Amino acid sequence: MIEPLSIIKLDEVRSAPLRADPFPFVVIESLLRAEYAQDVLRDFPVINSRGFFPLKKVKYGKTFDRLVEELKSPALKSAIAEKFIYCGIALRQS
Repeated sequence: MIEPLSIIKLDEVRSAPLRADPFPFVVIESLLRAEYAQDVLRDFPVINSRGFFPLKKVKYGKTFDRLVEELKSPALKSAIAEKFIYCGIALRQS
């Protein structure tokens, strides 16, 4: 069975330049794979008001759930942590 491509492009995280002024930050122009855009939008939770909405309290589809899991993944955390270690910021791996 072929493993599906991840929705998040980790190579974009790793290759994005770290900027230092006025503080360390990264801008990632194309974090998500374009081929998943319609599926993520379709599966995004419908929220009709302002406020805080924990994921446990909203309904969403499979592709959005997959995106959430990738956002919480050790691979993404590691890519972000590696980016900031060079400016003296040690991000906690939890």
